[in-house]
Amino acid sequence: MNETRKKSYRRTRAKRVKRYTYLSILLSALCLGGITYSKLTVEATQKKAQEPYKYYTEIRVQRGDTLWDIANKYMDSSVYRSLDDYMDEIREINSINYNRIYNGQQLIIPYYSEQLR
Repeated sequence: MNETRKKSYRRTRAKRVKRYTYLSILLSALCLGGITYSKLTVEATQKKAQEPYKYYTEIRVQRGDTLWDIANKYMDSSVYRSLDDYMDEIREINSINYNRIYNGQQLIIPYYSEQLR
């Protein structure tokens, strides 16, 4: 009878060890998944927070300048889809119809910077 008890105890113990092993693997996988998810979330938030800051500067139009030339000089291609979009914003800010600018005219130009000023 004593031998039967030992065998039963060994089987029960083996089942318990197997169960705890599976449970440990499952908990480890869940922890690893949670850590990975939180890391990806933090990285995405940091990338979003690193968008450039928008500023404005005032320039004086020189003889021979065109709106196209000014837009080419100041446009940030990572923010605007096209040069036309940037020129539209300049026109809207300065209440300009068409593309007519004049020598000596002062324009407010938007630009972007990674640094907070």
